[in-house]
Amino acid sequence: MSLFNNKPALEVVKNPVLNSKHLILLMLVIIVASTAHFLRMPITLSALIISALGLKVLMLWRGRIAANRLMLLLFTIVVTGLVFINYGTINGHEAGSALLVGMLGLKLLEAKNHRDAMICLFLTYFLTAVNFLFTQSIATAAWMFCQVTIITFCLITLSQTQYKSPWKFRAKFAVRSVLQAVPIMVVLFLLFPRIPGPLWGIPKPNSSATTGFSDTMSPGQFSDLAKSASVAFRVKFEGDIPQQSQLYWRGLVLWHYDGFTWNKGKSVNSYASAFEKQGEAIDYTVTLEPHKKKTLFTLDMPGDFKNAYRLDRNFQLSAKRAVTQVIQYQVSSFNTYRINAQLEPFEWRKGLQLPRDYNPQTIALGKQWKQDIGDPEKIVDKALHFFNQEPFYYTLRPPPLGKHKADDFLFNTRKGFCEYYSNAFVILMRAADIPARVVVGYMGGERNPINNNLTIRQSDAHAWAEVWLSGRGWVRIDPTAAVAPSRIEQNLDAALPEEDRSALPFFSKASPLKGLVNLWDAIDNGWNQWVLGYNPEFQRKFLARFGLEDFMQFTYAMIGLIGIALALFSFWMLRPVNKIKLTVTQKTFKKFCQHMATKGYTRNSHETASDYIKRLIKVMPQQERQLLEIARTYNRLRYENETSDRLEHFQKLVNGFKADIKP
Repeated sequence: MSLFNNKPALEVVKNPVLNSKHLILLMLVIIVASTAHFLRMPITLSALIISALGLKVLMLWRGRIAANRLMLLLFTIVVTGLVFINYGTINGHEAGSALLVGMLGLKLLEAKNHRDAMICLFLTYFLTAVNFLFTQSIATAAWMFCQVTIITFCLITLSQTQYKSPWKFRAKFAVRSVLQAVPIMVVLFLLFPRIPGPLWGIPKPNSSATTGFSDTMSPGQFSDLAKSASVAFRVKFEGDIPQQSQLYWRGLVLWHYDGFTWNKGKSVNSYASAFEKQGEAIDYTVTLEPHKKKTLFTLDMPGDFKNAYRLDRNFQLSAKRAVTQVIQYQVSSFNTYRINAQLEPFEWRKGLQLPRDYNPQTIALGKQWKQDIGDPEKIVDKALHFFNQEPFYYTLRPPPLGKHKADDFLFNTRKGFCEYYSNAFVILMRAADIPARVVVGYMGGERNPINNNLTIRQSDAHAWAEVWLSGRGWVRIDPTAAVAPSRIEQNLDAALPEEDRSALPFFSKASPLKGLVNLWDAIDNGWNQWVLGYNPEFQRKFLARFGLEDFMQFTYAMIGLIGIALALFSFWMLRPVNKIKLTVTQKTFKKFCQHMATKGYTRNSHETASDYIKRLIKVMPQQERQLLEIARTYNRLRYENETSDRLEHFQKLVNGFKADIKP
C-alpha cells in the first residue's frame, strides 16, 4: 500500500481546480488592487469591469466556474472599445492602466485552475506598481504596502493545495514576507545608480494641471484657488527667512489682455538681461509639487539658479519639460534690484496694449490722470491712493462682473480679490501711457517650526503688477497692499472679513491642531526630499559622505550589503529548530521521532512528517494504518486547527505506539 497513491488526504495535485472560496478570495484581491484605478477610470468602464466580476459571482452561484469563449470575446471587444473611445488610444498612463484592469477582470472570468489564479495574482502585483505612475505620495506608498501584503496572503492561501494552515498564520506569514524584503529594497533604492530624469516621469498626454495654477488670469480665478489647501511648493532657505512682505513668488508675466483674460502673449525666445543686483543674495532650495507645466517659482527677483532650464527676459524661471513629479532646484534671489532699465520698442508696445471697446470708463480715468498729473510715478501713487481711500473691499465673494469688468469693479461693485485689483490697476496704467504688466504667482507662506521650511499652498496664490519707470526699470506694484495691507504683512486669514474666513481651507487657519498639521507637513516634506527627490545628484552627494563616489563603488557596496542582508536572513531561517518555541503538537511529534531514533530511524532535517512516515512504513508495513493515522492527525493539527479533542487523540496515538521492527 502506498502512502500517496492510495490515500487522497496526502495526494499532491499539480494544477488543481479552484473552488468557489478561492475564486471569491481572488476576486476580492483584484478589487482591492484595482480600487485606485477605478477612481481614475471613466464610470462606464468601471461599471463594465465590476459587472464582469458580478457575473463571475453569479456563475459560481449556479455551479459554473469559467465563462465560455464567446462571452470572453464579447467582453474583450467591449472593454478595448470603451478604452479607445474614452482615451483615444490604448497606450499611455491612463489608457494602458484601464486596459490592464479590464483584461485582469476578463482573466478572472475564465479562471478555473491554480495556474489561472497565479497569473491573476502576478498581474495584480504589476497593477499595484502602476499606481506610482500617477502619484507617489506617502498615502499611496502605505496603501501599496497593504495591497502587496493582501496579494501575498492570497498567494500563500492558493499555494496550499494539500493542507490549509490557519488564516492567522497565513496573514502573519504574508506580513513577515513583505517586511523581510524591505532591507534589500532600501539597499537597492540607496545604491542602485540613478538614471537621469524622473523614474516615474513618463509624459502624460491630455492631462490637466494638478495644482490649479494656470497660464492665464481673469477676475474670479484666484478667489476660487484660495480655497484650496494643496501644497504648491516648499522652500528651504540657507539663512534666515525674509520678512513676510518680501515673499513674492514669481511665476508668470502676463502681457496680453483681450478684455476678459490675461495671457503671456507672443513669446520672445530670449534670456534674462540687464539685471543689476543690489544687496546680498538670498539662497534657497525649492521643492516643487507636480503641476504639469514648465513654470518654476522663484522669490522676486531671481538671479542665479541650478537644476532648472533657463531664466527668460521676463525673469521667469522654467524647466525643460512639464513638471510631472516632485522636483528640486536651487535659486539665488535679490530683494533689491533693477531690471531692464532700457525698454525695447516691442516691449513698449506690448506694455501699452489694450483691446478696443472694453472698459471705457477705466481708460478715460487713466487718460485723465495722464493729462492732469503727467509724471508716471505720481500717477502710480494716485492709483494706489484711489484704491486706499475709496470704499474698496477685499473679499473672496465678489459679485459677478459684466462685459466691462474693470469698469464694473472700479465704479460699481468695488469688491474683489487680488486679481481684480491687479487687472484694474494695469489697465489704468496703460491708459495713462505707462507700460505695465500682470505678474501671477504666490505671496507669503507659512514657516514650519519643526524643520524651519516655508510651505506655500494654493491658498497663497496671488497676482500683482509691474510698471516700467524711466531710470528704475520694471518696478513691482501690488495694489492689494493699498486695500488690504494685512494680506501682505501677515496672511490671507488676517486680511479677509469674518464671513469669508469660513471658506478658507483648514490649513490656512489658526487651530489647536496646528502642531499636528506641521508634523505631517514636515514628514511629507521629508518624503519629497529623501524619496521623490533622490535624483542622481542627490545620490552622489549623499553617498559621497560615506566615501562612495563612483559607479563601481556603488556596485560593490550594493552587492556587499545585499549579501549581508541575505546572510542574516539565511541565518535566521536556518537557526536550530530546538531554539524555536514548539507547540504541543510539535512537541508530541518530536517525542515520537525521538522514540523512533532509539530504534535506529532518525528523522532527517529535510524530511516532512509525511516523508518520514512513508520511510517508516517500508520497515514496519504491518503498522501502516497506525503510522498513517499519526501522519494525518499531525498534519491536520499543524495546518488546520489545534482542537483539544484532536490533540488528545494525537497524544494517545503517539503514546500508544510501539514500534514492531522485524530484522
